[in-house]
Amino acid sequence: MAASGPQVGGVKRADAHDMSYLREQGRVVMKRMGEALEKASQKLLDALEDDDMKPANFKEVMDGIHGITALLPRGESLPGNDNRNPPKRLGR
Repeated sequence: MAASGPQVGGVKRADAHDMSYLREQGRVVMKRMGEALEKASQKLLDALEDDDMKPANFKEVMDGIHGITALLPRGESLPGNDNRNPPKRLGR
């Protein structure tokens, strides 16, 4: 039985290391997603300002906005989200 003690501790250390690594990679991914969303939203704004690149109609603008917002995290994962006073939904 004495041999299993160090292995259990080693497994716990390995698990802790894995979780730490996954958390760090999650932060990297979220940072990159934030940068990509920022660039995409800026490109949409630029298209609205540029006479040569204007969307053909309002539907194209809304499609661009919906495409960007579909990538946003929902709920508690939003920075600064305060669920103590959630906004009321329209029509409810």
